[in-house]
Amino acid sequence: MSDLIKRIAAAPSGSRDLNADIYAALGYEVLRTPRKPRGLAWCYRGTGPLGVAGRWRGQLDLTTSTNAAMRLIPEGWPEVAIVSDNSCWRVDLGKPTTDGCYYDEADMAMSYGATPELAICGAALKARGHQ
Repeated sequence: MSDLIKRIAAAPSGSRDLNADIYAALGYEVLRTPRKPRGLAWCYRGTGPLGVAGRWRGQLDLTTSTNAAMRLIPEGWPEVAIVSDNSCWRVDLGKPTTDGCYYDEADMAMSYGATPELAICGAALKARGHQ
């Protein structure tokens, strides 16, 4: 998954290919090209952190939609900081300690991206690696 996170951080913009790579990394079966006779394209199915998809479903625009990217953040990681320095975006995710006040460095996930959505995707995938 670390190679995918590096590719997300280096991408100039979101894409269907990156979306499909994220679905595959989360354990879903991914269809990237049209399939005959129903003509399905860019779909996923299976069980993973975005729910169960018994039938082929169209992929969410994880790398171009803020709402879709936020769905990647695992439960229990309620703190989200999105920062821009005019050249890129940084997202910090935090998981509270047992006292609910402070964050351990082990319970932080940070990522950079050309867009907020890419940075969210990278940080969310890092957070999933901490679980």
